[in-house]
Amino acid sequence: MAECWTNVAEIVDRLIDDAANDGERWTSLLDAHPHLPSGLRGKIIDGLAAADETGVDDAGRVRLSEALRQLVSTHRRFGDADWALPAGEVTRLDQMRKQFAPEDLAHEHQWLFLNSWVELDDVDLRGDYNGHESEVRRRRSVAIGEVYEQHGLEGVRRLAADGEARVVGAAFADAVGTIHASGAISWLDEGADELDFALGYLWRLARERGTIWTVGLLESDKPIGPESQARVLLLLESPSDGIVEAQRRGDEVERSYWRLFATYGLGTEVGFLAVVAKGLISVDRFAAALDFLSRYQMPLGEDEVRAMLVAEALERLISSGATDPELRSLRAWGFERIFDLLDQNADAIGIQRVLDIEWYFFPVLGHHPPTTTLHRRMSADPAYFVQMMCLGYRAASEVDSITNGDENAATNAWRLIHSWTLAPGVGPSGEFSSDALRAWLVQAIDLLREADREQVGRQRIGEILTYTPATEDGWPSREVADLIEEAADEDIETGVAMALRNRRGVTSRGMLDGGDQERELATNYRGHARRFRDTHPRLAQLFVEVAESYEHDAGQHDATAEKRRRGLW
Repeated sequence: MAECWTNVAEIVDRLIDDAANDGERWTSLLDAHPHLPSGLRGKIIDGLAAADETGVDDAGRVRLSEALRQLVSTHRRFGDADWALPAGEVTRLDQMRKQFAPEDLAHEHQWLFLNSWVELDDVDLRGDYNGHESEVRRRRSVAIGEVYEQHGLEGVRRLAADGEARVVGAAFADAVGTIHASGAISWLDEGADELDFALGYLWRLARERGTIWTVGLLESDKPIGPESQARVLLLLESPSDGIVEAQRRGDEVERSYWRLFATYGLGTEVGFLAVVAKGLISVDRFAAALDFLSRYQMPLGEDEVRAMLVAEALERLISSGATDPELRSLRAWGFERIFDLLDQNADAIGIQRVLDIEWYFFPVLGHHPPTTTLHRRMSADPAYFVQMMCLGYRAASEVDSITNGDENAATNAWRLIHSWTLAPGVGPSGEFSSDALRAWLVQAIDLLREADREQVGRQRIGEILTYTPATEDGWPSREVADLIEEAADEDIETGVAMALRNRRGVTSRGMLDGGDQERELATNYRGHARRFRDTHPRLAQLFVEVAESYEHDAGQHDATAEKRRRGLW
């Protein structure tokens, strides 16, 4: 280690010599400064103090001054931390910052405007957000005033181009007030930096002066384009005022308003939700309307109106080919909320409309789709179930067929069938009718036979039977047990066995635990077998076979655990 630190010391000496008057090299040295021993840190500060600041170019002074400012700010704010530099050393670094401060005030104050959030190094306002924001706002206003006095409007615009233009604009309003308000309207038609600078400036004035003053800016002798008018109206603190004024100014301004409207930052409740959603839909912002409808609640009792708007937006999105660039803004939870809303209001919207919408979007709804309308349709209509089976599976006689027609439809149908957990005969409130289930089964099996998909269809029927309500003794109820026994169908029984096994899901265990979990399950299923042994022998045998499969698995896990205990695995 002694040799290592000797090498580090020699390298630092050479780097200090090489840095000379190069601001970029000094900035790199300062990045390493906090991680070096105190003696080497002192050498860097001494070397920097001896440098000729007049020989450092403007760009180098800006970078060096900012690096020193960040270093001082961090170690002052966290001066009580173990890793913080000594206070005396921080003071010397601060002196260096002042020594290398850029002569141009726009560069000197640039750090205040690089981000909307900045840290202050000479006051400790941790925990006081409002106090911090108030102090930052005051300093920005003072800084902009100094830049404006030294360089005029051009200097302020240059500062906006190098930092957060909207932040600069808001501070400019604090510093000079309304003297450039009428001119700022024309800036809205200029480049991106000018646009953001003007929006920041006008936003601050709009929030302080109010709606009447802001709308008055648009009453100018100079022609103001529809988009610029819309941008000004979007700055109003009350969106409802902006909407009313946009409508008053004609179709072009209103359409521009909705094209630019942001669907976030509107508070916890929006009383004009329907108006906003319709406005967004009117300019083909269907995804934005859906995102808005998913995040904001309508007044009590108006969920049906909201659901109608969701259905309209989704249908318009489908007809547009779902190419809306804002579609990516819709998150999974948003989809869940809007499709849950469709399900709850399916009768009011129209069952077929909801079915068509959900069918189109089914591929993006995840493995557990947040929709029950399609599932309810299959549970109520055996013909629809068989239609899905025909889309998702080839006929038994089509063994040589590679595809089954429309691959997208086939994928949709397969996912729908395998996400289906609402058994026929089960009502909306969970009530169960064995007669309804029996009638559904008879018709479904007849239709499957006609469609040449009897085997695979019967297996799926066996799987859905496991979702019928259980009794206190477990699944199945006596009525469902009777159906399975009367059917005496190996394919249905295979489907039941597969479902019982698959519904267990993923398991975890310790490396040496063996098959205790499986033995417990086997014991449980043997208990079910005893319950039905005298009355439903086929069902009892099914439970015995499931138990035996778990006992086999238990033996394998035991063998694996024993090998691990012996160090053989």
